[in-house]
Amino acid sequence: MALKLYRRHRKECEGSHAEDTRSGEFEEGRRGWKKCGCLIHASGSLHGAFKRKNTGRTDWREAKAIALEWEKTHSWDGEVAVPPIVPEPSSLPKRTTIERAAKTFLDELREHAAAATHKKYRLLLNRFKAFSEQRGYVMIDQWEPLDVREFRSSWKVSPGTAVRNMAMLKPFFEWCLNNEWVSRNPARLVKNPKGREVRRAEQKLPFTDEELKRIYEACKTYGRESRYVWNGDDLADFISLSIYTGLRISDVALFHIDRMLPTGEILIRTTKAGTHVYTWVPDWLQKRIQERSEKHGPFIFGTHKTETLEVITEGSGGGN
Repeated sequence: MALKLYRRHRKECEGSHAEDTRSGEFEEGRRGWKKCGCLIHASGSLHGAFKRKNTGRTDWREAKAIALEWEKTHSWDGEVAVPPIVPEPSSLPKRTTIERAAKTFLDELREHAAAATHKKYRLLLNRFKAFSEQRGYVMIDQWEPLDVREFRSSWKVSPGTAVRNMAMLKPFFEWCLNNEWVSRNPARLVKNPKGREVRRAEQKLPFTDEELKRIYEACKTYGRESRYVWNGDDLADFISLSIYTGLRISDVALFHIDRMLPTGEILIRTTKAGTHVYTWVPDWLQKRIQERSEKHGPFIFGTHKTETLEVITEGSGGGN
């Protein structure tokens, strides 16, 4: 009678299978099965003696070799010399853990990417690792296209943000593919949705005169408490420079007096061809810029110890 092999799951099962439950080789070959390192046992009768015994192996081929030797000797006793198993040729990539894949990717990214870019990838991969843990995944090659779709569905973000997140997830898996840790890039097989919400580009209308009036009125009441570094006049100047130049918040926060020419023109940007693009601001705003330069230095909204734009713009957005 051939011995029956089964895996008996322990309390610390990496695949989160219930303690003392059993699984067979066929069952574990099904799609979506969570792999683990629990030991394989054998049960049956040898030389009239029924017994259950631990093979001491986690690999099915090795466990079968152990059981075969027991069957040949018709005995449960003694150590069995397991013949060396020649690994079968495989096209599968080298396996690595999700934790190691994420860490090495971020370490390499830090060498050439901006701090803000590295932070975005780090936050996304933290969510990626948490989602993997919920699924019981340990190895990076356990991820499939369906997992990527369900991971995307778990994000509580706008469709546009989801598209940008996918644009970061794809190069991560591409990097894993280049390292031969996965046989394909599962994120490349997931297409972004093309619904109306993604295609829709709502027109951003400028503030009306009435809205601007209320904004400037609110500036008069801002910064009265000592805990604020900037006062209402600072905030009004920041808003005025933004309105008349159309510069981004980060560019206004880092505005240098050298951007303004004596004629009152302000450098907006430089084209790829090297041509400078300027805009003109009224005399009263030119005067305010000069006054701020005399008071705060060449950076009219103050210098910053950090180079992280997120921190700079947060402080320039009216924070304390």
